[in-house]
Amino acid sequence: MTSEKITAQLVGMPPERLKKLWFSAMRIVMSGKGDIEAARKMLDDIESIERNGERSEATETVGELNFEPHGHGYVSFGYADRICVATIRKTEQHRLSGNHVYQVSVLGKALYGACRSIADARALAAQVYETRDA
Repeated sequence: MTSEKITAQLVGMPPERLKKLWFSAMRIVMSGKGDIEAARKMLDDIESIERNGERSEATETVGELNFEPHGHGYVSFGYADRICVATIRKTEQHRLSGNHVYQVSVLGKALYGACRSIADARALAAQVYETRDA
């Protein structure tokens, strides 16, 4: 099946099915076992579907960025002047151990490491965005 056909199928999937695919693809990427490139492509496709779909208004401000209210999603976005400049990806569901599950990208550049909470991820995104020209 071609990449375009897979993407077309993703667009029509119910949200819970997309969420399951997201975490399955993320496990492949994080473990390094399996078709990593296909899994990365699927994550990028699902992220694009989420970003272009119906989203809550970005009303929560951290530094210069506005974020959508945090729900139980697996990807969220930060905006500056209504332009998406930050992406926060959830790598897995939280466990009792309090693992670091949020990956942050600012202006298309993935940051090293992960954050434990959405608040930490947003603060990191805002800080990196604000110091981008320094």
